[in-house]
Amino acid sequence: MFSMDRFEHFELPRLGKEEENFLGISLVDKAKKEELSPSRCNLCGEVFKDPKASYWLIKPATASSIVTNEIGDPLIVSNKSGKGEVIFAAFPYLQNSGGTCVMEICKHIIDHIMERISMVEIEGRPIEYIVNKTKEGMIVSVINNRADVWKGRIIVEKSKIKADKIGVLELWEGKEAEYRKRKGRIEIVSKLNSFDFKVYELGEVKPRRKI
Repeated sequence: MFSMDRFEHFELPRLGKEEENFLGISLVDKAKKEELSPSRCNLCGEVFKDPKASYWLIKPATASSIVTNEIGDPLIVSNKSGKGEVIFAAFPYLQNSGGTCVMEICKHIIDHIMERISMVEIEGRPIEYIVNKTKEGMIVSVINNRADVWKGRIIVEKSKIKADKIGVLELWEGKEAEYRKRKGRIEIVSKLNSFDFKVYELGEVKPRRKI
């Protein structure tokens, strides 16, 4: 089970009524089944072909199925809880049967969750970044820890910037960065040489002296 602030593992045959209500499910069969690939994300429609994995056969009560396999068994469900939600995966420890890897479909669902709560979206190969909120916007630092060049985009929803006039400044160079506004988003076009970094300020900015 994955929630926004913690990760817990439940032994399903031992679930009580309180735990079932919390997860929004009931256990159909105490025996595990072998997962039939492919599995489908019901949030975006993407299909995954993971290695076989054991899973508990469950029945959603108040929960909604967000991942099912080709025979319709729910594999990952979401249940409203207070002001938040509980995401439950029927795979033990989110892993395949051999316990050698985390299922790709589970990583995919975590990505969906992170998209909802992340301040920025990074397009390009994985890269280290830090976000600091300011009074009217934010500062995004991007660090390339590899020897090859990184090219990508830093995307921020305009609704997350409070400033009336939104601009983007590359703080280290003290000049306006290359960016565009499109469909309610700010898209910063970025290129980092090997072991390079850039620091972008988003908000009501003015060019300043180079740091």
